[in-house]
Amino acid sequence: MRYHRKMEQKLEHYKGGVNMARKRIIRWILALIWLCLTMYLSMQSGNDSASVSGWLAQSFSHLIESVGINVDYSTFHVVVRKLAHFGVHLILALLIYRAFIVTRSYQKSAILLTLFTCMVVAAFDEGIQSISPGRAMMLGDMMINLFGVTCGTILGILSVKEPK
Repeated sequence: MRYHRKMEQKLEHYKGGVNMARKRIIRWILALIWLCLTMYLSMQSGNDSASVSGWLAQSFSHLIESVGINVDYSTFHVVVRKLAHFGVHLILALLIYRAFIVTRSYQKSAILLTLFTCMVVAAFDEGIQSISPGRAMMLGDMMINLFGVTCGTILGILSVKEPK
């Protein structure tokens, strides 16, 4: 009977290890896909980037105007572009934190690694924009990126369940 119980415990431990390994792989794949999307968006020319954000701004401004609120399109387009900077880096930090938390055994190291990694990516993102045609590196965008990284890391911390 004791032998059977020990075998069950070993099997449960193995299953937990396999599930954890699968979770690590999936989380890192998601983070890397988002990182690639971030870099792809940074490498777009100014015209291509403006076209995408312009389409989003126009779609949302029509939606807002349909409920009776007037929207200045050019101002709203700038807001959409700044929200995109914030949102892209928020999601990146959230995904990277969730990948690090299943890889690292200490929450502090996951937080520091996430902040460092995402801040480097945010700086690199703006650097790529400086060499993309029709784009420019902007300190304000860098600050928005870093704010997104900070908020994404906080959301990552809040999203992790404490072990029972």
